[in-house]
Amino acid sequence: MKKKKKKQELTANEHKWENIEVIVVAGLLLLSFILRLIYLAHLKANDPYFYQPQAGTDMLDYHTAAHAVLNGTLPNSPYYAGPFYYHFLALIYRIFGADQYIIRLIQTMLGVATFLLIYLIAKKVFNKPVALISLFISVFYSIFYIYRRASSYGNIGLFSKYIISLPPS
Repeated sequence: MKKKKKKQELTANEHKWENIEVIVVAGLLLLSFILRLIYLAHLKANDPYFYQPQAGTDMLDYHTAAHAVLNGTLPNSPYYAGPFYYHFLALIYRIFGADQYIIRLIQTMLGVATFLLIYLIAKKVFNKPVALISLFISVFYSIFYIYRRASSYGNIGLFSKYIISLPPS
């Protein structure tokens, strides 16, 4: 009887830690999203080329290729990282129009979703403490902010690679 009661206490204690874990992960992801929205607002206010991709940039190549896909033709430029990103942009353009703010907002959301995938993979491959540390580092890693600045393949590419890397349950 004593053993059963101890097991019930352990289970209740485990549930308490699982709830704390969910709160910490959700809090870090929410913080990440808020920080990225602040950064996006800063770019929108201070970057004179925010709404118009500039000549000679990958952003303009992707933008032009997405419009080509929408028009039913193949892009004139080579596929730097495969055709998926052009079609992804074309889908967003079809739904929302060619608004660079929307593109960057969607990529911000994908970035936050990528952090969740990093956490889940680290938890599955290693353990909860490693997963939480990985999530924390990802949320504050400055390079992830810089890559989310531009409309680029790196955003969707990283997300899709982590989706593929997610170990089976």
